[in-house]
Amino acid sequence: FRSVTFRNCTSLISEEDADHPHHPHSHDQEEEELYNYMERGATTSASSSSPPNRRSFEFQDEITSTGGSSPRLNKFHSHPDATGCWSYLWCNWCPINPPKRLPWSRISSAIVRNAPCFWWCASPLETSATDRAVLYRLNILCAVFAAVQAAVGIFLSIVLIAYPSTNNNSIYGGEEGVLPRSSDSSTYITDFAEGRINIWELNIMLYVIAVVSGVLFVIMICTLRVIRQVNILGAVRYMWALYWIIPIHIFLVISLFDYHRVTNVWVRHWWTSPTMDWIRTLFCEDDTANAECMVPIMGGEDFDTEDEWCLFNFNSTNCTDIRGDAEMDSKTLFYFFYTVNGIWGALLVLLLIMTLDVLQGIITPPIVKASKGANIPLWLTLPMSGCFVIGCIFLFAPSSSLAAANEQVRWTGIAYLIAAGTFTISALLGWFLANIQDKRSKKVAVHLFIFMMLLTIAAIVAIFSTSLIFSLEVSPVRLSAEKRGNIACSIDAGASCTNCFDDLDENRCPEWSEGEVKKVIQTELKLSATMAAIFFIYGSSALRFGFTLRSHIMKYQIDYV
Repeated sequence: FRSVTFRNCTSLISEEDADHPHHPHSHDQEEEELYNYMERGATTSASSSSPPNRRSFEFQDEITSTGGSSPRLNKFHSHPDATGCWSYLWCNWCPINPPKRLPWSRISSAIVRNAPCFWWCASPLETSATDRAVLYRLNILCAVFAAVQAAVGIFLSIVLIAYPSTNNNSIYGGEEGVLPRSSDSSTYITDFAEGRINIWELNIMLYVIAVVSGVLFVIMICTLRVIRQVNILGAVRYMWALYWIIPIHIFLVISLFDYHRVTNVWVRHWWTSPTMDWIRTLFCEDDTANAECMVPIMGGEDFDTEDEWCLFNFNSTNCTDIRGDAEMDSKTLFYFFYTVNGIWGALLVLLLIMTLDVLQGIITPPIVKASKGANIPLWLTLPMSGCFVIGCIFLFAPSSSLAAANEQVRWTGIAYLIAAGTFTISALLGWFLANIQDKRSKKVAVHLFIFMMLLTIAAIVAIFSTSLIFSLEVSPVRLSAEKRGNIACSIDAGASCTNCFDDLDENRCPEWSEGEVKKVIQTELKLSATMAAIFFIYGSSALRFGFTLRSHIMKYQIDYV
């Protein structure tokens, strides 16, 4: 297969050609000469033809096992994450060279040579080490980071799930005798069994990160052998695994940075639940963890104030102060814990991006691009399934604040389901494009593909803008007293709500303020905006691929492709 390499008009410009001056006004003529030369090359041999302009582009004959073209041609005409169009526009409209790519390979090499865990290696890595050696050590680094995050999830499970289970029959007592724990006290086990999964709760994100990190650790260990043996098939599968894991990890890491301070809400309303047993033991005054420190908000269902509850059970009035001091210390611990885990996760994301870059260099760009072009449905499976899951949670989950919110934000769940449908249709069209040869059918399919991706991007942009506007309070979320009570009763798994079965909706769950409910809604909208931004990248990449494929099909001179 004949391929054309643009020397001066791609971001992969070589150093020896970088000194050539650009002539922006001559590109239209050069492009016309280029395509004329390609048509002549289809009927003549490479040896009998010469390039029309040696200074602007160089022609090479390359036979590849993938039937693909050279990496530089693919950089201009390629699938989702090519930057050729940007470079082409830059060359035509800007008199200076296009910006160079970030040298990930050099950064990766510097990291694996200076990482503390490799300081005591018997054979330190040389400056001129091969990509395979760099990738091998990057794998080990990623495995270490993933193991730490998995260990954090195990620790959190012990503290918030296993420890309360061993103390499920604990009691708190006072001078009036002992009082058994409420039978409807919430734990993560009972919440999961009832389908109450609060996605705004940061601990849920840490559990998911632990699961993803555990899978990532296994992948990293298993692919060490693939790297040693240079198994191309295994390397391509490894690449697709990273394409799936990196966006998920980015979403989870962003969720750990509590911009809306929703952790304050969680600590306050889950304080008396079994989930917080170990935290109360850690921060409450001696012998008060299951006593004065468990004073319910506003005195609970049987008392009008917290002081009345404290006087009745312990003949004192210092319960509120004891609980307040312990809550403050525990919030500080949780914010520090979440922030450290967020930074650790961000470092892991950077390592994964470097790993993916080095891995693609080993696989070679033609094989990478051929794999992407032949697997459009696989490429779109993540946004398709993600939109479907997020839409179902926002619309139907009992603990979703958006499910009970007003129409200002509730329609985002419907928009996610619409985007899931358009992604699905686009994936089916991609499969159809990869398996037909008729030119007319391809033209119809690629135009439908472009149309569906435009609809998808429109839905995603609407979701992103709405989520961002209400999350940042550019436009405040309006809540009536009835809506506030309904949402509080639906998301309160900590059993701090009272009057949830009262006929007077304005009196339902007075323990939750309107500001606390809004924090939960804004946190869910922040997660929605993050997911929409990730899906927008997928949609725009697929749309660019559609236009590139359409351009190729229009230039075919025969009916059978």
